Amino acid sequence: MTKEEKRYAALNEIFTYYSHLQNVGNKPTFDQIKQKENHMQIGEFSRFVSDFKLPLRRETVMEIFRKTVDNKKELMSFHDFIVCFNNLCTKVNDEKVEKVKKNISKIKNELREIQALHDPKEKPKSNEDDEKLDEFKRLYKENEEANLGIIS
Repeated sequence: MTKEEKRYAALNEIFTYYSHLQNVGNKPTFDQIKQKENHMQIGEFSRFVSDFKLPLRRETVMEIFRKTVDNKKELMSFHDFIVCFNNLCTKVNDEKVEKVKKNISKIKNELREIQALHDPKEKPKSNEDDEKLDEFKRLYKENEEANLGIIS
């Protein structure tokens, strides 16, 4: 089994589990039962997101669900689930990238402030300033590497 086939099988298990969580109602017809087995509702999808602790606001999850599901009954097929799952992962990754970019910007600003303290014509005023400068350079480099790891 290829990596992609394993991923597909795992997502199918997750979809099957969550699509069976809600009841169809009293005395459902065979058609209702069959439809229920092949579809997930928004409540079940929200529970999936919550159970897997995806760091997204409820409104964002609802928006992704509604943009993906193309019917008035708001029933998600397995194909829709895969599309939603990919959209969720993209959204989570985008938010992480933004956080890293903000951290890099903050470190760059702090680094500029420290460098401004040091006039290249003069000797550093203290070893503590040099240590701070070295620490900020190290943090900046780590954040740059982390940023590259998230994007690729």
